[in-house]
Amino acid sequence: MKTIYILFIFLILGCTDEPKEKTKTESEVKDTLVEKAPITTIQKSFTDPTFHSIIKNLSIRKTPIVDSTTFDSYKDDFKIYTKEEVAALQLYKIYPNFYKEGYNYKATPSYKLEFSEEFYSAVIVIFKGENEMESQLINYNIDGNIIDAKVIAYDETAEGAFQRKSKIENNIITTTYIDWMDEKKETIEVFEITENGNIKPVVTNSVNTTSQESELFEKVVQQLGLEKPRVHLEGTKISSANINELIMVLSELAEEYDDDDEAYGLNSHIVIVNPKNGKVTHNFFESSETNGWFSDAVFIDGISIDTTHYKLSESKSAFGVLLKHRTQSQPNPYNTSTLSLFMKDDFGIQKILDNYTIYESTGEVNLNSCHAQFNIIDNSLVVDNVTTNELFDLVIKTKNTQRIFAEDKNGECNPIDSILSQKDVVLKFDGKIYKEIKK
Repeated sequence: MKTIYILFIFLILGCTDEPKEKTKTESEVKDTLVEKAPITTIQKSFTDPTFHSIIKNLSIRKTPIVDSTTFDSYKDDFKIYTKEEVAALQLYKIYPNFYKEGYNYKATPSYKLEFSEEFYSAVIVIFKGENEMESQLINYNIDGNIIDAKVIAYDETAEGAFQRKSKIENNIITTTYIDWMDEKKETIEVFEITENGNIKPVVTNSVNTTSQESELFEKVVQQLGLEKPRVHLEGTKISSANINELIMVLSELAEEYDDDDEAYGLNSHIVIVNPKNGKVTHNFFESSETNGWFSDAVFIDGISIDTTHYKLSESKSAFGVLLKHRTQSQPNPYNTSTLSLFMKDDFGIQKILDNYTIYESTGEVNLNSCHAQFNIIDNSLVVDNVTTNELFDLVIKTKNTQRIFAEDKNGECNPIDSILSQKDVVLKFDGKIYKEIKK
């Protein structure tokens, strides 16, 4: 029995102790940029099947958001729209075979988005028989007539080879098509929701992660004069400020280290690229001596581009890069995640927030019993409406939690969280970088 408890703790640590990317631009947005959770909160019984009543009863989700709806998202008791509700939503215009024999279509509510006061935006999940499902984003005019529609997520269980998911930021939809038929291939397309509710493709030379992304990487490495074997592509992201700009983050093994070194440093290259021709338009470089990209006993566990769009003024925005470290110690696990913010300017890319800790967990684990204790610092970043040196202040909402794993009365090993403290810290821009000012 003790062995089972120990294994259970390790599983819990791997799932619950991983830092979450919780940076947000609005403090009330708690479901932003989260892969779609199992649907258990849509079991309302609508007595009024009219269009406006249906729209009113949909829950609101705020952008940015990622929709990756799959069959695993749904349990057996979710609500199914009636014929009257399907008619009110005019789903038969998108799916002419909705009620034809043998097709077995079903529709269920998901959520709504607020792009404009001039039209409604509803996400409806459609089950196409037993093996296919898709999330359909539908824009309706004020009278309930369909303006335009776009499939933003897709899953199938027949072959398990095709999937689709979308990230929605402001009025931009970035859709990733995934094909597992031979080897994993991803193709990205970008769409824009116009002021009148139409959904139009944006010509950006869509990135295929197995072909065009590799080609862009080759061009960037060549332009920067780097040795390709020492460079790794950590991530790419279409800019939220300009859909014709691609952000690329590259790490370069520092000159004094070799590939087989257990301790090593990485130089950082952060560039903005024209995705159509691969030309680098903006560039930022920082050596391993100052960027924090060093790996030893506390090793680098990941470098990625943050998904949040940081709007810091009416005309300026920033993007983030996340750096994660952790140890391999089982009795004393430790992991941390830091955020750096970057902003494009006339001369290149400026670093305006330097490795600010947004998550830190320190633990002690008894390997011979069901007992573990963690001290967790969880920081949530919110963009304020107060301006300093022409950029909005950043408010860090800090929560310090103690998490204890212990055996309950049923013999199960479960965590209990106790909040030790909460406070707000304000970061103000001094003209070059954000600095902390304690309240």
